[in-house]
Amino acid sequence: MHPRGPSKGEKPIVVVLLLTVTSLAALWVPASAQTATAGYVDPEPALRAAEAAIGADRLRCVTIAGRATSGMVGQQRLHGFEVDRPRGAPLTSYSRTMNWDAATMTKSFDREPGRNPASWKWGLWWRGGTPLQQHSRQVFAVNGRFGWHQDGPGPPVAATTRDAELWQLDLWLNPHGFLKAARLPGANPRAV
Repeated sequence: MHPRGPSKGEKPIVVVLLLTVTSLAALWVPASAQTATAGYVDPEPALRAAEAAIGADRLRCVTIAGRATSGMVGQQRLHGFEVDRPRGAPLTSYSRTMNWDAATMTKSFDREPGRNPASWKWGLWWRGGTPLQQHSRQVFAVNGRFGWHQDGPGPPVAATTRDAELWQLDLWLNPHGFLKAARLPGANPRAV
C-alpha cells in the first residue's frame, strides 16, 4: 500500500482484515443459529434464567404437605354464569411428592368417607369418575403412563388411562415441572 492510497487492483488492509474477521465470525456461529428463520428467539437463555430464579436447576424432587380443601371440578359454571367453585371436604394429612427425574407423583390425604369430587363431572349430576370413597385415607400415584388409586388399606386399583394422563399433567403443570418438561427429549421449546 502506498502512502497516497492503494494502487489500481490493491485493496486497503483494513477492508481485507474486516472481511476476514467477518467470515471467521460467520463460521463460528452455531449451526442452529445459522439456519434459524427470521424472528427466531433462542429459548435457552430464558429457560436458564427462569430455572436459576426459582431453583429448578437444583431441584429433582419436592414434597408439599399440609391441609387443603378439595374442589368440585366442573362445577364452576352454572347456566352460563361463572361462579366460584364450591369447596369440598377438608383434606387433612395432605402430602404430594413430585419427582420430575423419575416422572412420578404420589398424592395422599385423609378425607371424610363418602366423598369424591372427581365423580361430579360436567355439571350438577353424578357421572362417572372413580368409585365412591369408602375409607378416609386416599392415595393417588402416577408413574409414566400408569396410575393407580388406593382407598384405605385395600389393594391399589389401576387408574383409567385418562385419569393417569391427568395426574401426569399435575406433575408437570407447576412452575418447576413446566421448566423441567421443557428439557425433556423432544420437547422443542419455543420463545416468542
